[in-house]
Amino acid sequence: MDTILAGIDYTVAYIDDIIIGGATFEKHVGNLHKVAQQLQKYKFRVQFDKCKFFAAQVKYLGNILSKTGIKPDPTKISQILALPVPKNVSEVRAFLGSVNYYGKFIAEMSKVRTPLDKLLHKNEKFNWNADCQKAFQQFKRILNSDLMLTHYNPNLPLKVAADASNRGIGAFICHVFPDGSEKVIQHASKVLTDAEQKYSQIEKEALALVFALKKFHRFIFGRKFTLCTDHKPLIAIFGKNKGIPTYAANRLQRWALILMMYDFNIQYIKTTEFGCVDMLSRLIANHTKQDEDMVIACTQMEEEMNTIIEDQCEKLPVSFEMIRKATKQCSTAQAVINALSNGWKQEITPELQPFYARKDPLSVIQECLMFHERIVIPKKLQPRILRQLHRGHPGRERMKLLARSYVYWPGVDEDIVSYSRNCQLCASTAKMPVKHTLRSWPLATKPMERLHIDIAGPCNGFYYFVIVDAFSKWPEIFQIENITTQTIISKLNETLSRYGDCDTLVSDNGTQFTSGAFEQFVTSRGIQHIRTSPYHPQSNGQAERFVDTLKRALKKLKMEGTDSENLQTFLQTYRSTPNPNVVERKSPVEAFLNWKIKTTLDLTKPQTTEIKQRNLKQEKQFNVKHGAKSREFSNGNLVNVKWHQGNDTFWVPGVIIERIGSVNYNVRIEVKGNSKLIRSHANKMVKRYGNHTGNRDVTKYLCDVFDLTELPRFNEENQPVLQPETVEVAPLVETTSSGSNAHAETNRGTSTSRRIRRPPAYLNEYDTS
Repeated sequence: MDTILAGIDYTVAYIDDIIIGGATFEKHVGNLHKVAQQLQKYKFRVQFDKCKFFAAQVKYLGNILSKTGIKPDPTKISQILALPVPKNVSEVRAFLGSVNYYGKFIAEMSKVRTPLDKLLHKNEKFNWNADCQKAFQQFKRILNSDLMLTHYNPNLPLKVAADASNRGIGAFICHVFPDGSEKVIQHASKVLTDAEQKYSQIEKEALALVFALKKFHRFIFGRKFTLCTDHKPLIAIFGKNKGIPTYAANRLQRWALILMMYDFNIQYIKTTEFGCVDMLSRLIANHTKQDEDMVIACTQMEEEMNTIIEDQCEKLPVSFEMIRKATKQCSTAQAVINALSNGWKQEITPELQPFYARKDPLSVIQECLMFHERIVIPKKLQPRILRQLHRGHPGRERMKLLARSYVYWPGVDEDIVSYSRNCQLCASTAKMPVKHTLRSWPLATKPMERLHIDIAGPCNGFYYFVIVDAFSKWPEIFQIENITTQTIISKLNETLSRYGDCDTLVSDNGTQFTSGAFEQFVTSRGIQHIRTSPYHPQSNGQAERFVDTLKRALKKLKMEGTDSENLQTFLQTYRSTPNPNVVERKSPVEAFLNWKIKTTLDLTKPQTTEIKQRNLKQEKQFNVKHGAKSREFSNGNLVNVKWHQGNDTFWVPGVIIERIGSVNYNVRIEVKGNSKLIRSHANKMVKRYGNHTGNRDVTKYLCDVFDLTELPRFNEENQPVLQPETVEVAPLVETTSSGSNAHAETNRGTSTSRRIRRPPAYLNEYDTS
């Protein structure tokens, strides 16, 4: 409840009871709305019939709270007033516990309860006498009177006053109002113990101030206040303007350190004007029982001082005198010494068994037990000896060697090992342990069984989202500008939509992968998401290793193209390269897609002509449906060609230049006086009847258009035969025959040569078959 209501002013809760206030009506309503919102946020419900709104006063924890102050709840007081006279110690204790809750309202609380406190003494016989009856009735009378304390207001000045008598201490805390009046917030008093009654008067007065600060710690800690005393010497000791005098007693110096935690101005008030607390201290009778309502706020300074003193004592080196003194107090050591002097006649207990097993090397020197030349350390001093052995934080073996030169006790080696292991400073700087045995991921048996994902970058202003298939090592890489959860989900969804959902997804602990949106995405697809251990990238080694490969490759390709081009180059190369970690050393694309992709290296293989089987069934159906007939054209044929220009279509005259494939032709057409060379389908042409140009004219025309001396030759497979740049033509051969004998005679004339140009690259873009 404190956590839920934290930060709301004028609001406090005790278990399930909430009280809400406000300096003005508007602030009160605002605080009420804030509480309601907090309760609704954390799904708490309230009983409306038990709530009370906009009350001028309210009962809370046995008190009546109003704008004028705090007073006891009459209904609670009436229950105490109805209590019968106690018959035994338990009933007395119960009665004092009931009235003790209202001790803050009663100035002379300690005086009134003195006779009843005597009945609680351990060795005191229960005797309900007239003094007890008088105290019992006086309590009822005081509680039945008009008791009123003012509210604590952090905006008003505070004053704390304390005084001591020979038997008790009294204190109060009050507010100083603008008109100069003072109203008490709370009273407090306590009796002095027998030891405290022996203090000097200055120490008693100082104790009263310390008691007051502890009692009212919650009111004054962190606030400026005035501390009042009627003992002037304390001004010099506890004053803020002077340091602690060197002549002050140790007890006063310790109390002065405690008071240094508070921000106060100490003020001297004459005894004659110090009536209130003086009365509280002097009205306490002679008894040793302390106030049961005394709840002292633990000051940090005192606790720290006690801790410092204990630590300093523990750090002192162990001396021989300390060992001798501790040996005298150790029952086990004394039993061993007695056995060495009088013989091992007593029963050998488990504590004595280790010494009995080594009784021969044992001896006694100056009342200390010795084992060879090593002194036996009593159990009380063993922790301090271990601390000395570990000074400088040596290792356990060095500690053992050091101990074997000086000290001994049963199990010293085991204690050294345990102490060394438990040293937090040693553990914080220890080396990494021996690596755990490797537990590799189960081998994937099919693509998309397990995917490993990671994010690389930033690199050149981009990040790279990497997805690697564990079976085939097939990578998917996305170049992204941000690494938000939505971007990662979008790219992962794109991959899964292309290849199907995977069974398992492995990632690190990046915020993108641990977010609720990402978990909802993988859960909705039935994917098991496994996150690796933080700062242990080896667990996601598949993705981490590929990220390293990617970064190195992009760095090498940096000067060869753009980032996007380099990424695609890397992907094609990596996917098509055989991988030794893939089954049968296949490439990722073979293992993932079950086929090989064509690369530039495939151009180095001999090209084979493969007769492709045609879809004869489809051809037959088309021909029957459309009544199709075969139609062929030859070079030089005159044709009309269907010409498309914008949304208009019309026939234009043309001449067949050459046949490309089985149904396509290169045609020269005339469009509005301009000559163009186009490619047309046989379905888009019809024969045109007119003057035939003849094959000779077409050949001449082609040579003129393409700047050729001679057209390319074609072999029997209708493939072009490219001629060298210059072809030497052999001399003409003349053949004669005579009878059955025939001989060839070489023409001895001068041989001639023809220069033939290569066909231009323009022809290569057409299918010359």
